[in-house]
Amino acid sequence: MALLVGMTIIIAAVGIIYIASQLNEQASVQSRFLIEKA
Repeated sequence: MALLVGMTIIIAAVGIIYIASQLNEQASVQSRFLIEKA
């Protein structure tokens, strides 16, 4: 039971980190585009 909870927490943390890195990548690409455009 504890192992299952631990696995769930680890999977959730990995998912959150992955989503956050994807968003950061998009934001950096957009800011670079805006800087080049200006």
